[in-house]
Amino acid sequence: MRPPTATERKLLIFLLGAVFVAINLAGLRFWMSLSKRHEARQSATSARLLEGQSWILAAESIGGDVMLRPPASEEKTASSSLLALARSKAAEFGLTVVEEALPPMPPDLPEPAAVLRLKVNGPFSGLVRFLYAIQEPGAWRSVEQIIVKADPKPQNVLAEMEVRQYYSTGSDDGAPAPGDNPEVSGPTSNP
Repeated sequence: MRPPTATERKLLIFLLGAVFVAINLAGLRFWMSLSKRHEARQSATSARLLEGQSWILAAESIGGDVMLRPPASEEKTASSSLLALARSKAAEFGLTVVEEALPPMPPDLPEPAAVLRLKVNGPFSGLVRFLYAIQEPGAWRSVEQIIVKADPKPQNVLAEMEVRQYYSTGSDDGAPAPGDNPEVSGPTSNP
């Protein structure tokens, strides 16, 4: 094998230099894409943290005790107020109440709740506004189950749902519930 000429050596050095630059550019591009992905994940996480902090501050500003315990009520009062609220909100948003029932409270619930099974018919936009108005975490109301079906009339839907209104009956042992007495903070002992 003959030794390479000066031109061949220059071309070889130029080729190796071009390969070196191409590898470095590909590596730089890969590193920049990883950096952008990491930055996007970090900003999304920061946004979620700020949102969580704003919810905590909002709960503290309206009174933390309000968020800790459902309002005090009795089963009949909670059921009748939930039924009246559902009827008024349905009428307000152009929905027709087709069926309504107040079944007994399920025994496995951690807190007592008034249960309302409701079937409404009307425009989809009214149903969305109804659901937004009825589900209110501060009032301890939730829609536990919903089935939405198309109605023969255009733009109308038929929705079957179960709405729960949680309430508290007070402690079983006669002691005040948390938040009922703000002066007392924790257990006390008598000497």
